[in-house]
Amino acid sequence: TKEQIDFLIASRLESKKVRNFEKADATLAYLNKAGVHLQDKRKEWRADGQNHFGREARVERDAHVRRGSSYDLTEADLIDVADLVARREQAKRRREYHLSDELGDTLKTKYRVKVNNKKREWSVIIKDGDGDSSTPNGLATYIPSPLAPPDDPTHTMNDESKALIQKRLADRVVARNDKDYKMADLIRDELMNDYSVVIDDVTREYKVVTGDGESDQFVREAQDSQRS
Repeated sequence: TKEQIDFLIASRLESKKVRNFEKADATLAYLNKAGVHLQDKRKEWRADGQNHFGREARVERDAHVRRGSSYDLTEADLIDVADLVARREQAKRRREYHLSDELGDTLKTKYRVKVNNKKREWSVIIKDGDGDSSTPNGLATYIPSPLAPPDDPTHTMNDESKALIQKRLADRVVARNDKDYKMADLIRDELMNDYSVVIDDVTREYKVVTGDGESDQFVREAQDSQRS
């Protein structure tokens, strides 16, 4: 309903104000999946099956979803990355491949960002051992997956459970950095058994999964991320 859409849009705006970009992205992904598309600059939305708002807002059509943590990127950095990704997509459509490659190189060298054209996603390139100054211990962090809707247990679980999950995920990062893969696997299994949490080591995301998860895109990608 219109009231539900307005509520989610307001919730996303509030998340952006408090710099909770992961939750804001999850809300946007949920709205898009439901057929609702936003034009932030003009403060408009539409739910008629179309995802464009005229020529001046064409960049909005080319929006890619961010996967994983923003790490040390600021809000200004995130805006610049989104613009570069959209300009790169437009250049590819116009077959201006030289410009597309230049924009791709800028994303990699300036922001350590890689783009998945097929999935229309982008993420910060991260490796085991890389740090994150936005976390208290400086360890690379995992975030709730934006593929989970805002009302999913991934986002709505109580704060105590969230803190425990983040603690064990941090322990697992330490184990992987120390090449203690047996301990890392034990923590992975513990999170699944105790909280139904599945971990994707490529995107650095986690998600609560109910049922067998066989039809869940996130589960399939998470399993692929842990294959040697």
